[in-house]
Amino acid sequence: MTDEGDKDPQSASLNADNDGKPEGEAANPADGEASQEKQKAPKELKLAANMYTVAYCAFMKKNKEKFRLKASDQIDIYYRALFMFMIQMTFIFTILFFEKFDITYKNSTPINLCLFFTVLILHWQCLPEARSGIYMMKYALCYPDEFTHPATVFFLGLV
Repeated sequence: MTDEGDKDPQSASLNADNDGKPEGEAANPADGEASQEKQKAPKELKLAANMYTVAYCAFMKKNKEKFRLKASDQIDIYYRALFMFMIQMTFIFTILFFEKFDITYKNSTPINLCLFFTVLILHWQCLPEARSGIYMMKYALCYPDEFTHPATVFFLGLV
């Protein structure tokens, strides 16, 4: 004998007009598919972890409120990202202009095989960062109202 206060939690969530199924689950499978299409979960933006994505996320309005960032904090993070970009460009230009190497075809199979795998590995390393930049630019173009400075955010994706 059970009284009304000791109902089974499973039976409490059953819906009588839903053929004994838990609430939220449709009796007709076609209805369930239609309701799932309407209630799609929002896509998550997956980004690589680097200084550019930190600055990108700092310019989001919801993150500004969540982490209590002031405009000066946002600009400080942005300048740190620009500083990182300048260091990277300095290294690239130093290598290109001051190192004497020729970019010509080498007629050696072992060297070409080594170069092939080196370039392949470098591409695998660069693809996630390039993809993150594309996602950041695309998101900034589609949802500019979610950022305090959308043009700056687009530039961070470009970098």
